[in-house]
Amino acid sequence: MRRIIAALGIVAAAVAIPLVISSPAYALPTCYRTVNVFVTWGESTPEPVPSAGSTAASTSCLMGQGAQSSAVTRVQSTLNKCYGEHLTEDGIFGSLTKAALQRAQRAEGITGDGVYGPITRNHLLWWSGGYWGTGTPICGTVDQPVTVGWPGPQ
Repeated sequence: MRRIIAALGIVAAAVAIPLVISSPAYALPTCYRTVNVFVTWGESTPEPVPSAGSTAASTSCLMGQGAQSSAVTRVQSTLNKCYGEHLTEDGIFGSLTKAALQRAQRAEGITGDGVYGPITRNHLLWWSGGYWGTGTPICGTVDQPVTVGWPGPQ
């Protein structure tokens, strides 16, 4: 009986160790909606960014290929308007959205891994919802002011 209990203990430990290792304490929730935060482009205006909840504090979330939500649509929209991409704004994080996000991440000087998270949120330019008189989309960041002059960000 002791051998059986000892064997079960070894099996349980062998199963539990990989589970602990593969579940980091810093894992973030999945972005599934948007919440308004201030996007700065010389003036501040509340605009939606991906979120895992209903407050600005819930914008530390993750999205990657396979995600489907309004948060994905918002990322696709900002990639189209602020980075010149031509994505279908369908809310599906497919291979084209991943590739476009990688290009935007590299353009902003961060690792182009194609995964949306807090670092990407803070570095991406976000579409403010408006356009300059020249038709150029007005884009800004959520973490720091962007100084722009007419006709807008280049």
